[in-house]
Amino acid sequence: SVTIPANSALRIPIRMTKGSEANYGTPMVIDTIGGQVTTKRNSLEMIPTLVTMNDGTGVVEIINRQNDDIRLTRSTLIGVAKPLKPGGLAYSINSKGQASSDDAIRTVKSEESEYSWINEIDLGEELTSEQKGLVIDLLKKNKEAFSQTNQDMGLTHLVTHEISLKDTTPVRIPTRRIPPHLQKQVDEQLDDMLAKNLIRPCYSTYSTPLVIVPKKDGSIRIVSDFRVLNSRVNYYPYPLPNIQETFAQLSGSKYFSSLDLNSGYWQVPIKEEHKFMTAFSTLTRGQFEYQVMAQGLSNAPGTFQRLMNLVLMGIQHKFAMSYIDDIVTYSEKFEDHLGHLQEVFQRLISAGLKLRPKKCNLFQKELKYLGHIVGREGIRTDPAKIEAIQSWPTPKEVKELRSFLGLCNYYCRFVKNYAEAAHPLFQLTKKGIQNFREKWTKKHDEAFQQLKQRMTSTEVLAYPEFSENENVRMVLDTDASEDRIGACLGQIQSDGVERPIAYFSRAMKESEKRYPITRKELLALVDGMKHFRFYLIGKRFLARTDHKAILWLLRQTEAQGILGRWIERLSEFQYDIEHRSGAKHSNADGLSRRPSEPPVEQKDAKIKENEAEIPKMTIETSAVKQVVTSSVKDQSCQTDFTEEYESDSEDEFADDEYEDASDQFEDDDDIYEDARDYFEEEETVCRKLLTDYLSVPLKKEQLTSAQHADPSIRTLMDWKQKKVREPKLPENASGELKKMVKFYEQMKIEDEMLTVSEDGKRKVVLPEKIEKDVFKELHDSPLAGHLGRDKTLQRVRDRFWRPGLVTAVEKYIAECIPCLESKSGNKVRAPVQTFPICEPFHRLHIDLIGPISKESRRGHRYVLTVVDSTTKFPFAFPVRNQKSATVIKTIQERIFSEYGQCQWIHTDNGKTFVSHQFQAFCTLYGIKHTCTTPYHAQSNGLVERFNKQIKSIVTCLIEKDHSDWDLLIPAALVAVRTSVNQTTGFTPHYLLFGREADLPIDSIVKRPRLYRDYPSYVLDHAKRIEETKAIVRRQLEKVREKRQEDEVENRQPKNVPVGCLALINNPQLHQEESHKFHRKKRAAYRVLAKISDTVFRVQREINGERSGEKLLVHRNNLTPVPKSEIDLPEEINNNLKPAPVSTKKKEPPKPKKRICHR
Repeated sequence: SVTIPANSALRIPIRMTKGSEANYGTPMVIDTIGGQVTTKRNSLEMIPTLVTMNDGTGVVEIINRQNDDIRLTRSTLIGVAKPLKPGGLAYSINSKGQASSDDAIRTVKSEESEYSWINEIDLGEELTSEQKGLVIDLLKKNKEAFSQTNQDMGLTHLVTHEISLKDTTPVRIPTRRIPPHLQKQVDEQLDDMLAKNLIRPCYSTYSTPLVIVPKKDGSIRIVSDFRVLNSRVNYYPYPLPNIQETFAQLSGSKYFSSLDLNSGYWQVPIKEEHKFMTAFSTLTRGQFEYQVMAQGLSNAPGTFQRLMNLVLMGIQHKFAMSYIDDIVTYSEKFEDHLGHLQEVFQRLISAGLKLRPKKCNLFQKELKYLGHIVGREGIRTDPAKIEAIQSWPTPKEVKELRSFLGLCNYYCRFVKNYAEAAHPLFQLTKKGIQNFREKWTKKHDEAFQQLKQRMTSTEVLAYPEFSENENVRMVLDTDASEDRIGACLGQIQSDGVERPIAYFSRAMKESEKRYPITRKELLALVDGMKHFRFYLIGKRFLARTDHKAILWLLRQTEAQGILGRWIERLSEFQYDIEHRSGAKHSNADGLSRRPSEPPVEQKDAKIKENEAEIPKMTIETSAVKQVVTSSVKDQSCQTDFTEEYESDSEDEFADDEYEDASDQFEDDDDIYEDARDYFEEEETVCRKLLTDYLSVPLKKEQLTSAQHADPSIRTLMDWKQKKVREPKLPENASGELKKMVKFYEQMKIEDEMLTVSEDGKRKVVLPEKIEKDVFKELHDSPLAGHLGRDKTLQRVRDRFWRPGLVTAVEKYIAECIPCLESKSGNKVRAPVQTFPICEPFHRLHIDLIGPISKESRRGHRYVLTVVDSTTKFPFAFPVRNQKSATVIKTIQERIFSEYGQCQWIHTDNGKTFVSHQFQAFCTLYGIKHTCTTPYHAQSNGLVERFNKQIKSIVTCLIEKDHSDWDLLIPAALVAVRTSVNQTTGFTPHYLLFGREADLPIDSIVKRPRLYRDYPSYVLDHAKRIEETKAIVRRQLEKVREKRQEDEVENRQPKNVPVGCLALINNPQLHQEESHKFHRKKRAAYRVLAKISDTVFRVQREINGERSGEKLLVHRNNLTPVPKSEIDLPEEINNNLKPAPVSTKKKEPPKPKKRICHR
C-alpha cells in the first residue's frame, strides 16, 4: 500500500494485470479511466505516461489535490494501458517519460471533464479491467441517457399528465408562512426549479400552499400540498406490477443493474390546459405553476408506470422491468448484459429520459430492489429493514404496534408460521382496544421479542425456474390445524435439490373453524393453490398432504355443496396428489393449535403490505374516498331547457307537412319567457324530488336495533357470539326460531348484523318489526316503482332473509292502495307473433305516449319510449311534440350517439312513424322498418308493456302537482332497468352493462364485489357477457316456443264478497290531473249485492255513510280493498270502518235511475 500526501504528487510502482504478457516490451500509454483514478473517493489524478514495461511493471506519477492524505491499497485499478500505434504519437515526451505538450494536456483534461460523471456509477466488484473498459465505452456511447450536470434534465414526449376534475370549483388555500431562517433555502430551490424549467410564474385561480420537508442532512425540500385538489380529481387506477411476479422473472440471472431516473416525475410534462391547477403561492415571490408532473398529484404513479411500460414495451420481463421509476436489467452472461443495457439506454434516449449516474449500479452480483436483496442465490430480506425491526422499541400505543406489524408483514412470506408468532400482537390491534399499556403483558412482550428474532433469521428464498426440463417441478405442501391453514411452495430444481419459493398462512374464519378436519385440510389445499396460482397454473405439479382422506375425497364424482365447489375449483389445475406422514411434513405442519389473529385484522395487515410495496411514495387515498362525495342535493337540475328549445327552433324540415314550422318557432318564444319566469321555482322543486329519490329512510341503526329487539334473532346472535356449535332449542321456542335454527350453520355476524348465506349470497336476517319499512323502501319508493309481486320479491330476497318472506311480500303488495288504484287487473292473453332473436340493439321497439292532457312546466306533452328487444333495456324521453323531426333528432342524439345504430325498428302505424321524413331517415341509415297491424297494439307488445309500466310507476309517484310528471321519468327508468325481467331472467341493466346497478339501500346491505381490480374485471367481462347472452338466447327460445304452444285462456276473476268495500274505475279527472297518470280506481263503494258472476250492485260510501245512486258495475271494473290496517287515503280509510247503525225509521226509497258501468 502507498500513502500519497495531501497536495502532493508521488511516483508509484504499477504492474499490468494477468493475461497481458503479449504486450511486454511494447511502448504503452498509461491513462486513467474517465479522468481520475477509480478509488472510492474519486480524488486522485494521473498524468498520461508512456511506459515500456519489459516485465509487466513500471512507474507513474499520481497527484493528490485534496487536503487529506489518501491511501492506495495493493491491486487498486488505476487506469488502462494502450499500445502506442506508429505515427499516432499524441504527446511530446520529456525526460521523465511524461506528456509535456500543453495542448495535449488540455485535450486530456477536456475529455476527463466530459466523462467525469462515469466515476459516479458503481460498476461492481467482479469485472476485469477489460470488462470495465467495455462498460465505460458503452457509457460513453450512450452519454445522452445520463444527466451530466445538475441542470441536465430530461423531458419525455411519450405521455403528458392530465388532471380531470369532477368538481371545477377552484382550490384556493391560504399561503403558509415560511420561517425566516429557511427563506434563503426556499428561494434557492425556487431559482433552481425556474432554471430547470420545472415551474413558471403565473396568474391562476388555483392556489395550493408550499410545505417544507426537512432532510436527514439538515437541508430542506419544498413540495405542494395537493390534498384538496386531489379530492376533486377523478381517480383513474392504473395497474402496478405485482412484486412477487416481478421477482419471479429474475430466475437464472448472474448480472443485475439498477437504473434510477433523475427526478423521474419532473421528466413528465403536464398538459398545457391543466398546468394552472397546480399553481402554488409564496408570500415573497408571488405565484408559480408546475410545467412538469409534481410529487403528490393524484394519478401520478399511474401516469409514470404507463410511461415506463411504453418505454420498455417488448422487452418488459424479458431482460428489463420497472416499478414506477426503479428500472432493473438482468442477464445470465456478461456479453448479453452489455447488449441489454445498450437496448435500455437507447430506449430512454428515444423517450427523452435521463438517468442519475450516482443512483445507477451496473453489473452487480446482487442489489437492493423494492426493499429486498436480489442476487444470484435468490431473494432475501433487506438487512437494513431487518435491523430496523431488530432495534424497534417496545410499542407504547396501538399506532406504533400497527406500524411494526405492517413492516413485519412485508416480509411475512420469508417466515415460517408467521401467523403463530404475530397472533398475540394482532389481538391488541382490534378496534375498541383501550388502556393499551395496561393490556401489554409479559405474553405480548415475549411474542414481540420472538417475532423480532424470527424476522432476523429469515431464509433465502430461491427463484422459481421456468424451464422445459422435465425434472423441474413445483411442489405444494399444505396443512391445517384447529384454527389455521398454511402452505409452502417449493420447487425441485434442475440440480435435483428442493428449495423453498414462498410461504403462506392465514387464520380461519369463525365458520371455517367448525369444519371437520377433512374439510379443513381440503380448504388448505384450495387456498394454497389459489394463493400460488401464478406459479402453478398451466403446468403439472405435485401437491402433498399429511391427511390421507383428501386423496379419497378428490376421487369422488358426486360431491355436492361446498365440497363440490372446492373440487370444481381445483379442476383448473393439473396436479398429482400425494400423502406423506406428518413427520416429513414439517414445512407445512408447524401451525400452532392456539387461536390466530382475526381474519379482519389479517386483511388490514395485507393492506399495509401493499402500501409498503412503494417505499419511496405516499399514496394519496383522498381521491378514492371522495369519488362520490359531491351531493346531488346541491346540484341544479334540467339546466338544458334552453338548449332543447334552441335545438328545436333550429331544425330544418324537409317534409311538406312542416311548412308551418315558422309559426311553431314563434310559439317557442313564448316558452322561453315562461321558462325564465318559473326557473327559480323549478330548481327548488327539482332539488326536492331528487332528495326524495335518493334518501334512505331506513337507517342501519334501525336494522341492528330491530334485530336485537327480535327474540328469535337475539337468541341466534347470542349463540353465535358464544360460539355455540350445536344449539339446543328451549322448550318454549317459537315457531319462527325453530325455522330459523335450521339455517344456523349458514349464519354469521357481520358488521353488527346477523346474516345468512343463501344461494351464494350473504343476506341480512330481517326482523318482523321493520319488515314493512323494508318493503316500503323496495316497493313504494320512487326508485322501486310499485312493481309487481315477483319483481319486488326478487329485490327483497337479494338483500334480506327470514322464514315466510314470500307470504309477507304478497300480503304487503295486495294491500298497497296506490297499486290498487292505479293498476289494471289481469287481462286475457292472446297469442302473439314472435320476432327472431338477435344481438343487443339490433332491433328497437319504439312508441309514443301522449298527448298528455296536463302539459309539464317544461312544455312536454309526449314521452318517446324505446326498448331493446334482446336486453329489454328501456328508454323514455319527454318531448314537446310528436313530429317526426323531433323523434328522429332524439333517436340520433340520445341513442345512436351513445349506444350505436340499430338495424331494425318496429313501431305502430302512427303518423309520426309512417311519414316520408321518418321513412327517409330509415332509408338513409339502412334500417329495416316494420309496423304493427292497424288498431292492434299487441303487435308491439314489448314497448306497450313498458309504456304501461312507466305510466303506472309515474302515477304511483305523482302527487297533487301534475305539471312535474316529466321529472319522475328518470326514477321510473331506474326502477324498470334494475328489476329482473321474467323473460330473460336478468335485469336489463345487467344484460347491457355486465353488472348490477346499486340502489341507495345497498349502502347498508353491502353486496359483495366480484372484482378487486380493473385487470381482473376486463379479463372476465367478455367471457361473462357471452355466457349471459347464451343463457338469454336459450331462455328467449323457450318463451317463444311456449307462447306458440299455449292457447288463449281466460283468467278466472277472484270472488268479490258482498258487503266489502271496493274501488271502481273513475274516469272523471280533477282539474290539476293529467289523463295518462290519472288514478282510475280512486272512488270507494260498498258492494250491496251480486247480480251475476260479472255484475255487482254498489253504492258510494263516505265516512261510513252511503250516499248517491246505486250502480251496476262489471267485475272487471271492481277491485276489492283488503280488510287490514294499512296506510290508506283518509277518505278510504274512514270507509273501512263499520257503518253506524241508525235508530231512525227508514223511509221507503224513491225510484232511481239505474246506470250500468260496463
